[in-house]
This record gives sequence, structure tokens and C-alpha cells, in this order.
Amino acid sequence: MREIIIFVEKHTPRAAYIFDFILRELGGYRDFWLTEDLAAFSSAHKQQQRAGWERMRSGEQLPVALYYAQQPPAPPLAAAVIYLPAASTLLFEEDIRAQDEGALQLDSLACAFYLLSRYEEYLEFAADKHGRFAADLSAAARGSFLHKPIVDEFAISLLRQLSACIGDGKADILARSYSF
Repeated sequence: MREIIIFVEKHTPRAAYIFDFILRELGGYRDFWLTEDLAAFSSAHKQQQRAGWERMRSGEQLPVALYYAQQPPAPPLAAAVIYLPAASTLLFEEDIRAQDEGALQLDSLACAFYLLSRYEEYLEFAADKHGRFAADLSAAARGSFLHKPIVDEFAISLLRQLSACIGDGKADILARSYSF
């Protein structure tokens, strides 16, 4: 049985990429899947919960469910999942368009995708004399976090929540150092 099931409003390559990056690449979680089918998500989560109680009694790791959407899940699902608010629609889009930076600030997954993909460099911008995107024009510079590993901070927060729910002891998996 898969350990982590993730509901997303729309299953896109962007959503798959950011969950893969955070969960698999940074967190070391290999057993997860995304779905946009709420009925399938609810059913799979109920199966996970039933199996989880049996596994908890035997000391095994518990399954967990993530819910990434603009609206929180309805009861009784709301009490049984980690809700990740989707304040931005960036991860559900399939084209390139200007983004609301205010919404990105409220949506750590969309913000992480925006920063990792260097999304703003695909939009129109005033190039430097060599035709490059200037760092001082970036959202990171405007937000005063150009030299801060903000994506890792988002990832650490989510991974700590997951680790606490699963009980696998991976809470401090991202102990890395950086220098600029």
C-alpha cells in the first residue's frame, strides 16, 4: 500500500514535479501518488486509515494523506489529512502567464515551483546588456530572500509535518548548509 496519497485539484506536470522534488528528492519518500479524483482519494485514504490502525498496533509506520486545493476538505476528511492551501493556481496551469506574487506568498508549493523553475525568466523582462535576467529584478530580490534557501525552508516544514504524522523519524532530513 502506498504510504502517502495526495489530492490535487488538477493533476499537472507542475504539481507532480514539485511533490516529486520535495517528497522524493529532498525527503526520501518513494511511496506516494497524486490524484485529482476526490472519490478515489477518499476511498484510498479510508483504506489507509484501516490498515494504519493495524500497522500502528504492530509498530509500523502510519500512512498519511495530503490535500492540496484552494478550498479545505469537508468533514470528516478534514480531520484526517494535512491540508496544504493552494492560494495560487500556478501548479494547476499548463501555460506561462504572469503570477500574483501575493498569492504565491501564501502558497508554499506554488512558490517553490516558481523559484525552482525560475518561472519569471519565461515572462517578458528587461534584459541586462548580455541578454540575461538580472537577479535584482527577481521576486527573491524584491522579497529580500535572494540569498536564503527558501524552497528548502518550505520543504523542511512540510517534511516535518509528514514525519510527525508517519512517525518515521525523518524530521530533520534536510540538515544542509549553504554559503554564498
